[in-house]
Amino acid sequence: RQIPSAVGRLHPRFGTPFVVIAIASVSAAALVLPADLELLVGIYAVAMALVAFVPIVLQSVNQVFSPIIADLHARGQVDALNRIFQTLTKWILGLTFPLAAAMIVYAQPLMRMFGRDFEAGWTILMIGTVGQLVNCAAGSVGYLLLMSGNQKRLIKIQTAMAIVTILMNLALVPRWGVTGAAAASALTNIAMNLWCLRDVQRALDLFPYNRNYFRLAFPAAGTILALLLSQRVFSTIRPEWIGVALALAAAYAIFFTVALALGLDADDRLITEAVWPRIRAAFCSIEVTA
Repeated sequence: RQIPSAVGRLHPRFGTPFVVIAIASVSAAALVLPADLELLVGIYAVAMALVAFVPIVLQSVNQVFSPIIADLHARGQVDALNRIFQTLTKWILGLTFPLAAAMIVYAQPLMRMFGRDFEAGWTILMIGTVGQLVNCAAGSVGYLLLMSGNQKRLIKIQTAMAIVTILMNLALVPRWGVTGAAAASALTNIAMNLWCLRDVQRALDLFPYNRNYFRLAFPAAGTILALLLSQRVFSTIRPEWIGVALALAAAYAIFFTVALALGLDADDRLITEAVWPRIRAAFCSIEVTA
């Protein structure tokens, strides 16, 4: 959803796919008007607002990675670009996984925080989160196409997916309501990223996945186990958001503890050394401002 385009410039925060999917969802939903339409739209809006937090790492990386793509591609340094693409995508997935897993495991409590009526939207939250997790797992594929002069491929993908989105909403919304709209959005998001991933490989000979991704398996398994166990420990805490926050903190703690125990490879250390000064500078600027 963070794939830029000319239309995306009309909205500085979201790329065209988000805008198209939102318009298509609303248009298709308007064809079926249940009596509790306002409540359903409210539930959908709250769930999607929470889902919007999932790709926050991807959005941050895109801002930094896009000029690097243009520079390395212009100089023909394909190997360096591929190494950075692989490492950043692995980090994006790793940093996103605990958040996405927590939102799936705690989908009902998260929606219930906005009121009992909103709890019914937990399936929408889960579906949207899965779609965004795949988005993050694909990495900055849209920016790779755009910043390497392959914007025509990107436009073709966006146009085709806009049509698919409308058709899927017309098919799913009458049958499943706002859950169908969420499914259409997630499936379109997944298909779009997979298509972009294929075009990145064909046009640029870049592919984000290698054997190092298997190193995420143990941290991911530990994260899921910690979240499932935390349900018993934190389920009695009130207000519920405190329990969810503690579970999320525990998930990240377990993930990073296991990941660091397994060690970092050379590319991981290179990214860490490049990113840490930026993080430290950001914190110093916050302290000065305060």
